[in-house]
Amino acid sequence: MRRSWIIGAIALVAAALLLLLDPAAVASGWRIAFLTASAPVLGAVLMLLIARVVGADWHAFGPMAAAAPLMLLVALAILPAQFAVDVPANLSFWGSPWLIAIRALLAVGALIVVANRLIRGVSVSFAAIALALYAVLVSLIAYDWMLGGDLGHPISSIGMMLTAEQVGGACAALLVLGLGSTGFRRDMSYMQIAMGLALSYMIFMDYLIKWYADLPSEVDWYVARGGPMALVAGAALILWLFAPIVSLTVWRDDRGRRIAGACGLAGLWLANLWLVGGEWLAALAAGLVTIAIVSWSIAFSRRQTREDSHGRAG
Repeated sequence: MRRSWIIGAIALVAAALLLLLDPAAVASGWRIAFLTASAPVLGAVLMLLIARVVGADWHAFGPMAAAAPLMLLVALAILPAQFAVDVPANLSFWGSPWLIAIRALLAVGALIVVANRLIRGVSVSFAAIALALYAVLVSLIAYDWMLGGDLGHPISSIGMMLTAEQVGGACAALLVLGLGSTGFRRDMSYMQIAMGLALSYMIFMDYLIKWYADLPSEVDWYVARGGPMALVAGAALILWLFAPIVSLTVWRDDRGRRIAGACGLAGLWLANLWLVGGEWLAALAAGLVTIAIVSWSIAFSRRQTREDSHGRAG
């Protein structure tokens, strides 16, 4: 466990040193890393809420949800990124770096409270209210986290895209970690594919609608993600959607499910790299920060699990 903390610290220091080269690119990398690393944790909280409402036994998501307090790193991930953004004049107040940071902290803080309550047990009414609030507020949070670098670019389905990332990320991480029973992991592998299809469909439909409507004011966003970045989008589609289908078809056991989960997480990282935008330095920074957050999340989850085991034993 101590090794995970050390690895995370080294990766984070290395990412901070990259700020000396290009602060804007590195800031984008922080956003990419947070979106990817937080998806399994926040998605696990969401899945536990759904399970409580429908009466399902999805406790296997518990260890990931226990790492929710570490997601306060959003203050480090979102705030530096916003200072490198050219906010349109009509969004100068709403897009203020400090206001976005406050909204992010409130959102993650609320999820931490919910996660802690879930671990101790909550009523169906509490879970239903939490899900309803999530549905109402997810689009606002998604604009901050996924489109914070381009606040003037509208995507009406951005909230659903973030939800698909979080649920799909939680299922993928669960498969990689091998949590839950065999039947449960099989069901969650299908859920991961469904979320991969949902995210791919929504991204393509947004592009298709804007292309068909011929909206010049929104072309630059896609132009900036063309060329080499289009290859990133293609790789993300293969890893996020097609590779899991192939692996689950070829290997109908835990090996296939673990490969599907690993491919899904890699595809999610590439999808966020394309959505947020950035060149090789942003990708390098995103990789280092992702390593830091994942390492600390693993260490925190293991410590939480040990404490719970000792508590039950006592």
